Amino acid sequence: MSKSLVIRKHFLDACQIRLCRNKWYGDNAWMDILTEHYNLATITKRQLNSTLPDIILEDPLKLHYSRQAMRLEDGTHKKAVFYFIEDNNCTKRQLQHPKSWVDTYHNYVLPRIPRKRPRLDCSTSERDEIDVCDENVEGRIGTRNNGNEIIEFPPLNEDIAKNIGDWWDSPEARKLYAPTSLGDVKIELNILIDLLEEFIYDPRRMEGGEIDDSKATKIIHKSIILRLAYILALEHRPAKTWEWCCKEAIKKAESMGIRTINDQEECESSQ
Repeated sequence: MSKSLVIRKHFLDACQIRLCRNKWYGDNAWMDILTEHYNLATITKRQLNSTLPDIILEDPLKLHYSRQAMRLEDGTHKKAVFYFIEDNNCTKRQLQHPKSWVDTYHNYVLPRIPRKRPRLDCSTSERDEIDVCDENVEGRIGTRNNGNEIIEFPPLNEDIAKNIGDWWDSPEARKLYAPTSLGDVKIELNILIDLLEEFIYDPRRMEGGEIDDSKATKIIHKSIILRLAYILALEHRPAKTWEWCCKEAIKKAESMGIRTINDQEECESSQ
């Protein structure tokens, strides 16, 4: 996976964390967030700033960014990009540009992102180390009577469990659109859409080297059709079938003069 896609994936993960929203963070702060919390030590600020501005978040989230040329106290000039993840709890005051971009750039506190929840069979010492941000982990996951005994949770209500989440959380959706991933299916599909867009602009990336113009054109056209089909799937599944998404994608592509996928079966088998 390219560095751009890795950055996109973990940035989208961070967007789901409330503490990362409704505050201006400079590109240096986001470098620290991705390094500290996602171990992306090999990315550069240039890669970060060429990736994040193109990301479109799903409602109710919205990404804002501002490019600034700052004059530092020592008289030198510094260019930086600041990012703001807005949610439906954001106030106008929070979204306003800060009085001093220089202060915002240098004086920031990384959001305290909780680590993964502990397993019930881990030791007390392990539990104390796992979630440093949650002061009430014990009360949430069960009460201990002694060092080894845990009061069990009530039995799972299968009828209620089956109705949790939507179709995109189902095994069918994962099998169709993210069979090799354990992550959120919608996020994985958005990453795939972004990858197809990169193939559209640089078809040689698919082959990993030089290709002739005829093959490059075929890759571009096929990527356009598949990208349209995946976007339609995100918008209309499960109300519409994958077959319908492919047919509509081919119709849209044909209206643009594109026709390299010869039949419906080729589009459907490309998922």
